[in-house]
Amino acid sequence: MHLLVSGASGFLGRNFLASTPRDWSIVALFNQDATFPAYLTSIRRPDIVSHKCDLTDDKAVRELSHKIEKSFDSCLFLAANSDPTRSVEDPGYDWKTNVGTLLNVLNTFNFNRFLYVSSGAVYDGHRGAVSPETTLNPRLPYAISKLACEHYVEFFKKKGTIQEYLTLRFFGAYGPYEPSRKIYSRLVKAFYINKEKKFTVYGDGENLIDAMYVSDATDTLTKALKTNAKNLTLDVCQGSRMTLNELVSSAASIFGIKDVNINHIGSVAEYIEFTASPKMAQQILDTHSKVSLEDGLTKLAHFVSKV
Repeated sequence: MHLLVSGASGFLGRNFLASTPRDWSIVALFNQDATFPAYLTSIRRPDIVSHKCDLTDDKAVRELSHKIEKSFDSCLFLAANSDPTRSVEDPGYDWKTNVGTLLNVLNTFNFNRFLYVSSGAVYDGHRGAVSPETTLNPRLPYAISKLACEHYVEFFKKKGTIQEYLTLRFFGAYGPYEPSRKIYSRLVKAFYINKEKKFTVYGDGENLIDAMYVSDATDTLTKALKTNAKNLTLDVCQGSRMTLNELVSSAASIFGIKDVNINHIGSVAEYIEFTASPKMAQQILDTHSKVSLEDGLTKLAHFVSKV
C-alpha cells in the first residue's frame, strides 16, 4: 500500500506509524513538531518518508506536490484542530485547520481510498443514543467544521478525486504522546505521580466520556485502510456511558487513591450527553477494544514516568 498520512506527528499519527506494517510505503506529513523526524528514527522506521508542510497554506501544498507523487493508494487524514475549546475561542482557526487543510489536500492529490477521521462531536446537541442515521445540527464550531469535512469528502468522491472513502466518527483515545492537557494524562499525573487526593474538572462532571486506549484506536485505523467496505460512515467508540466524575473516581481507585475529592469549576465547551454503539464498526472492521481502563491507565502511567 502506498499511503499518505496527514497530521502524522500528532498523538494518533505517532502511535499509528509505530504500528503500521513494514511493507507499506508511507509518506508522513507534519508541520510544527520539529522532533518528528527524530521520532521516526527512534521507532526504527527509516522507511517512512516525512515532509514538513503547512497544510493550511495552499501554496505550500502545491509546492509539496512537486516533491512527492500526486496519486496514492490511500490517505489517512488526521490533520486537524484537536481542541474543541479553542474552536469556541477562535472559530476561524478551527475552520482553517480542519476544513482548510482538507480542501488543500483534496484539491492537489488523488486517492483510491480516503480514510477521514471525523469526530463524535458532530452529534453535538443530542441526548441519548445516536448513530450515523441521526439528523445532525451541531452548534459547537469544532463539530460544525468536522461535519463540513464529512460533506466535502463526499463531494470529492463524486468529483472523482477520491474513488472510495470511509468516515470514522471517532469518540476519542488516550495513551502515549497525547497532549498533557488531556484528562487521562492529568489523571496519571495527579494520582500516579503526585498521589493527590483531589482533582479539578471543568463543569459539573456529569458529561459523558468514551475513549479507548490508543492501540485499539490504531488497530481500527489499520483495519479501516485494509477493509473492502467503502463509502460508509462509522462510529468508532466503546459505547461507554461513563461520566467524567466516574472516570476520575475510577482512575483514583486504580492508582490506590481513596475518597478522592472532585472539585468543579467553570464550564466545558463540549458537554456530551449522547452515546453511540460500536457494533457496526466492530462487525465491518472486525475490531474490538481489548485494553481495559485499568490496563490502559497503567500503560500510560509507565510511559509518562519515563518521559
